[in-house]
Amino acid sequence: MCKGVLTDESRRFGIWKKTAQGIFSGYHISQLMCPWISADKILEDFEQKDKQYFYNYVLGLPFVGSENKIDSQTVLKNVTDVVNDQDDRVIIGVDTGLPIHYTVVNKSGAFYYGKCKPPSATYDPYDTLDSLLKRWPKSVLVSDQGGDLIGIRKLQAKYPGRVFLCYYRRDRASKDMIKWGEKKEFGIVTVDRNRMIQMAVEQMRDVGRIRLNGSTEDWREWASHWDNIYRTVKETGLGAEYVWERNGPDHFVHSFIYALVGLDHYATSMATIVMPTLGDEIPQGRIFDNSFNL
Repeated sequence: MCKGVLTDESRRFGIWKKTAQGIFSGYHISQLMCPWISADKILEDFEQKDKQYFYNYVLGLPFVGSENKIDSQTVLKNVTDVVNDQDDRVIIGVDTGLPIHYTVVNKSGAFYYGKCKPPSATYDPYDTLDSLLKRWPKSVLVSDQGGDLIGIRKLQAKYPGRVFLCYYRRDRASKDMIKWGEKKEFGIVTVDRNRMIQMAVEQMRDVGRIRLNGSTEDWREWASHWDNIYRTVKETGLGAEYVWERNGPDHFVHSFIYALVGLDHYATSMATIVMPTLGDEIPQGRIFDNSFNL
C-alpha cells in the first residue's frame, strides 16, 4: 500500500487492470472506487455498521464469521457406526449439477450418497436414478429443477407419485418453509431456500441431531461440500436479509436439503401435520417442528 491520497479524480478516471490471465476476466468492485461515496461515509459505516455489513456492502467482500459458516469437521462429528436397517421410507435427494449428485436418507439417518458419471452416448445418468428408485420400491425422489427436466419428467411418468421437482423461492415471513403442489401443481414442491439451508446447518451443528451412518472416511467427500457455503447479508427493499452463498462445489449440501424436504412430506414421526391428507400415499402440507432427530 502506498498510503498516499486517493483523490476523487483518480477514482473516477482510473483504469481496470487484470490480475490473472484467461479468456474471461472479472473485476472486484467496492465502494472504495465510487467517487460519489466519500471517505467520511465509509469511515462512518466502519464505525456504526456491523462487520458483515461493512465487508459485504462497502468492501464488496464476503464476511465469514463462525456463525456464518459450517466446516466439514463439524459435519463429520455426526457420523455414527450404527447400521441403518433401511426399513423406513427412503428419500433420494438429487442435485442436477454436473455431474448429478444424490444423497439417500430415511428417518434413521443419511446412509448413502454418490454422483453419476457424466452423460455419454452409452450412458444416461438418469438410468442411475432409475436404479435407485427400483432398489427401494417405496422410495421417493426429490430433485432440483435446474438440470435436464426431460430426464426427471420421464422418471415422473414412470414412477407416478414418487418423483418431485423442488423449486427454491425467496424466504417468506411465514412458519411454512415448504409448500407441496396440489392438483395441477402435484409433483412440484417449493421451499424457502435460505431458511431451509439455515435449518440444516443448525441441525448439523447440534451434533447428534442428524446421523450419518457409516465411517468418517465414508462421508469425507460429502462433508467437504459444506466447507464451500457461507452466509452473507444483502440489502433489499424490505431491509437486510441473510443469504447462503457458495465458493466451491456444494452439490451434496443441496441434495441433502432436497432429501430433508422429502422426509418432511413423508416421515410422519419427524413432522407436524398441518393440513389433511389426500389419500394414503399423498400427504399434504407438512412443516418441520424443529425437534426431530435424523
